[in-house]
Amino acid sequence: MTFLDYIIRQSNSKCNNNSNNNNKCNNNDKDDNYNVKIETPLEEKKAVVSIEIGQSGCAVAYAISNDSPTIKQVSWTGTHSFKTLTKALFSLDTPERRLLAFGYEARDLQKQDGMYKLCPSFSNFKMVVLDHHDGADSLVQSDSNPNESITAMELVSHTLGFLMNRALSTLQSEPIFYKTVLTNNDVQWVVTVPVNSILSADQFYRNAAGIDSLILCSESDAGAIESILHHNNNNDTKKFKKDDTFLVIITGHSTLDCIEYKLNQDNQLEMIELLLGGYPIGSNFVNLNFVEFLSNVFGNDTVKRSETSHRFTTLLDNFETQKVNDKLTDVIKVGMYIDTFTDENGKYEYTTEWYIEKVNQYNQKKPNGNVQYKDNALWLPADLFQSFFDPVLKVLGDMVLKSVGEKRFDHLVMIGGFSDSPRLQDYVNKDTRLEHLAKSKGIHRMRQGEAGMAVVRGACRYGLTQTILGHRITKKTFAIETIGQMQGDDIVGEDLLHLADLNINGNMYRKGQCDIFIKAGQHVPHNHKVTRTYSLLVKGQKTARIAIYQSADTNLQSVRDKGCERIGVIVIRLDQPTTTTTTPTLIQVSMQFGETKLNVTAMTRSCEPVHATFEYDSDHRGHRHHHYHSSSPPKIQLCLLLDCTASMKDSIVQVKSMMVNLLTKLRQIHNNIILETSFVGYRDHNDPMTIISFTRNTAWFEQEIKKVVTTSGGDEPEDIASALIHVRGLAWDSSSGGLSSTIKILLHSCDSPCHGYDYHILKEDSHPKGTTTERPEQVLLNLKKRGIQYNFIRINNSTDVMINVFESHCRDDLNTMQLGDDFSKLLNTIYSIICDSIQNHA
Repeated sequence: MTFLDYIIRQSNSKCNNNSNNNNKCNNNDKDDNYNVKIETPLEEKKAVVSIEIGQSGCAVAYAISNDSPTIKQVSWTGTHSFKTLTKALFSLDTPERRLLAFGYEARDLQKQDGMYKLCPSFSNFKMVVLDHHDGADSLVQSDSNPNESITAMELVSHTLGFLMNRALSTLQSEPIFYKTVLTNNDVQWVVTVPVNSILSADQFYRNAAGIDSLILCSESDAGAIESILHHNNNNDTKKFKKDDTFLVIITGHSTLDCIEYKLNQDNQLEMIELLLGGYPIGSNFVNLNFVEFLSNVFGNDTVKRSETSHRFTTLLDNFETQKVNDKLTDVIKVGMYIDTFTDENGKYEYTTEWYIEKVNQYNQKKPNGNVQYKDNALWLPADLFQSFFDPVLKVLGDMVLKSVGEKRFDHLVMIGGFSDSPRLQDYVNKDTRLEHLAKSKGIHRMRQGEAGMAVVRGACRYGLTQTILGHRITKKTFAIETIGQMQGDDIVGEDLLHLADLNINGNMYRKGQCDIFIKAGQHVPHNHKVTRTYSLLVKGQKTARIAIYQSADTNLQSVRDKGCERIGVIVIRLDQPTTTTTTPTLIQVSMQFGETKLNVTAMTRSCEPVHATFEYDSDHRGHRHHHYHSSSPPKIQLCLLLDCTASMKDSIVQVKSMMVNLLTKLRQIHNNIILETSFVGYRDHNDPMTIISFTRNTAWFEQEIKKVVTTSGGDEPEDIASALIHVRGLAWDSSSGGLSSTIKILLHSCDSPCHGYDYHILKEDSHPKGTTTERPEQVLLNLKKRGIQYNFIRINNSTDVMINVFESHCRDDLNTMQLGDDFSKLLNTIYSIICDSIQNHA
């Protein structure tokens, strides 16, 4: 049974919805009996390992947990000893779909003739994966074979698995772990992601790693920790001062980020504002300019057909080395062998004379070209080499200035692999447009090579001590659903009694009100906790059901507001039913805001506290962790009741392809879950209905759904009343209570109300009194008595009047979820509803 119990905010609470961004809400000292200390202690870890999956390169750092840990880095073979390529080589023609090699080893294997040359590879996939993390089954295309693809989840899971195994083997070689067998659980794992992906990628990466305690750290935070805090802790003379502000610029392979930080009085870093996130400019654009130059010299077709060759890759490696060379000479040597390019037949037939001839032809076309080919190398004049950088540096400087505006800082800090380039550093120091951004002259320099490693090293320090970060800016508003007392003056020109949901002791109350704990844009300290006290108003309540919502809206008022999404529900069982409203039962609810998790606790004076953890990102609320009190597998009967008129075509398309995925996701929380599905598709009165009876064969069910077609209707209202009668006639289980009973869920989604002027405010209705003698709310009450939970997935406001009528009759067994016109969220919405039903049933 699902309980929707009514709670109202205590008027004497010190924290209200109008609190400003600096209000540190904390009522913990009001009543010792209510003081709930939320602890989420990590297991005792023997080491901390940080992993950076960059666009072009990956890095791993580690620290052994002791009083004075030292950050070390895993070394690799290749051009850069502390980074390996972001390149995975797979065998996908077997059921195992094995990862054959990663990094430089994958590149070297693919250069060889034989089986590895034909295997699909996936390179520079970081941003592609982050664009696809909303679906574990989203496909990522191979860069070496366009006909091959792999899911984003598989790709990241294999990549993390490889990097984690490499880290464990490196740790195992440390003397302190001699004769000790380390496992994943012995390590606190930290993974870095771009700052604008920290919330949305959190659960995706934890699922990929298979480790729930994995921590995500934003690249900007990690880099700032290494370049600012570590600098302060290891510099006696040039320390940064308290309240100093920093413009942190992160320039990597393909993106640019600008973030404002402050060093607070507790020597913690606080992110003040994300000024620019993920702008597409970086080191790779310099490479593209170099490749364009090669095309001008040797021919576009020649370069295109040779881009995947072994020697061409070596050429780009040599160019990469020169990009970060701090010796700015008049001529730059870039090694290039005569077998770099292939002819039309794919053979290495070009001679040294051919290369020299092509270079001479280029020099004749370009005044002062002065390019040479000799000793298996291209010799480039400094001004030509600089020309590969200039347009990229210009755009980078323009975007920094545009994002900063009139802001000024005490210090300018640059991190990321591109920041190691002396040409970039020289440009920033000499550009008169940038020199006024910071009070301190020039940029805060890290030693050569350290700017590129700042992110992975800083992430490791964060894993050791997360409190080194101070206040964070929340992206979402977080609230719980309450009821609010209505006054006559609140609603002008409307019937107060008609709009009220509850009448308790003569007072009118409106459901669905949001009590805000934290607003979007608010500065929140690390692990900040907000506590509120509420009263239970309805006599005879046996449980309190606390629904948690999130929204990007800072002025969130109702759970029906656009963009308001429920992220979870927790249920606290009362030791005895509520009696009277003169001595109401009090419940305390606390929210604690971690880096990527929201910890919620609810308790009464006499009941044990109930804890739950939720993800911040609404698109992934289906991935929450649910705990069950029964060891037997839950059985679920799910009926989909859908409007099958033309306007709902996108919704039907989603349903046609999601049922197998839904079962797969459900089995991630209970291996032996039993799911029976049915379908009732309706249109207008006298139009045929589509009915699929309950079945456990989800693949067959999906095939039957694919046969459903949408049709155009007449007037806007549809025949929902008849459809509900058909739903009632399905073969629902007779059990209606107890842990062993079936969880029975009816999911209804539509964009038009039912017939009858009692259910809408539309001007036209061909059946103004409805289409059946039995009113739809009467059918819903009958379903309620049989233990069938009615859930409505709201698309627009045309159904609001109908749902208000339904709610007034069904009360605690009607649940409304906001979907809007983004039908891609349908799977996660349905998954969330089922998970909540299982949790409430347990």
